[in-house]
Amino acid sequence: MPESFLFDTVACSRWRRGDRGLRQKVEALAADAVLYTSVISVGELAFGVRKAPPEHREKLQQRTQEMIARFHSILGVTHAVAETYGMIVAQVHPGYHIGQNDYWIAAIALTHNLVLITNDSDFDRVLNLRKENWFV
Repeated sequence: MPESFLFDTVACSRWRRGDRGLRQKVEALAADAVLYTSVISVGELAFGVRKAPPEHREKLQQRTQEMIARFHSILGVTHAVAETYGMIVAQVHPGYHIGQNDYWIAAIALTHNLVLITNDSDFDRVLNLRKENWFV
């Protein structure tokens, strides 16, 4: 079974910017590795495009579309993901909660048994989430 990875928003953003280390990691993956991102991350990236200075929006949008085309699929919220989301939020100790979008991204990764590519330590609070930091 091929290794499958879910890129969070920060990983997508760094890919979109042409992060050399990330590109090398992706190129070094086995040929059958499968790459995903989530509808949550696509939404956050779209927000970033719209908040960018007008003179940069078109190029940023183009880079975003080129990057998204490299993913096998954009995973969304399903009933199973929503159930996992509820479980995750209930497990995180009060006072240690993470952003709502990060809960959804973690739920997608757990539901689909994917390795989350992130450098966001907030995800350390999610039990049983497999993650890798490709930015060290």
